[in-house]
Amino acid sequence: GPAGGEAGSEAGGEAEEEHVSGMNFGMSLMLLGCIGFGMSLFYLVKQEDPDMVKYSWQVISSTISIFVAVLLFQAFNGVVEQWSEKGSVMRDLAVALLQMLLWFLALQVTLLGISHLSVDYEEGKVDTERMELNLKCWATLFGHITGFAAINAFVIVQEHMCNTQPHGWRRLLTATCVPAMAWAFLYVLERGAKMVRQKLAKEDKPQTEEADEIWEDLTEETEDDIVGLAV
Repeated sequence: GPAGGEAGSEAGGEAEEEHVSGMNFGMSLMLLGCIGFGMSLFYLVKQEDPDMVKYSWQVISSTISIFVAVLLFQAFNGVVEQWSEKGSVMRDLAVALLQMLLWFLALQVTLLGISHLSVDYEEGKVDTERMELNLKCWATLFGHITGFAAINAFVIVQEHMCNTQPHGWRRLLTATCVPAMAWAFLYVLERGAKMVRQKLAKEDKPQTEEADEIWEDLTEETEDDIVGLAV
């Protein structure tokens, strides 16, 4: 009786100690890894080579932007899903596509506003450096969010099309067709946006010509990133 109870408690204590020790070991590795990762970042951004510093900061900025974009999209998508109850596949697809189009529109309007606000119409000057920084910042953020929204929409298409096919090569072929559909849809969307931008650029004043060129280049680059994410 008592001896058996003591033996059982000792065995339980040893098992608990082993479990805690394993958890502590994992936490220690995580902390050491975080410290090592942070030190490596300091090493990369303090290089003597300016190109190395530039690309290091670009990678860090892109990584931060991706994580922020994921969190923002998940937050807004959660609100949308809460507001619009689950329905048919076509209804869910329509909601997802509408959300993607709204993010795409927000991207275009934001970049347009930044490019025009950077122009001093009285002096006819453009602070190109500041303008490019602002454009790249918001283009990267909105571009990633739009890309995730596109993924969300075309995943619905892919799942529905695959579920209607039997197992085997037909399902695989159907799944591989969806990226082509996504590319075609986004290509048409981006061509339409480009036509609108060109029309707006023609109506602008001569002072905005330089700003319009930078705006067009960065917007096209961001749209290419959206296609890359979605496809």
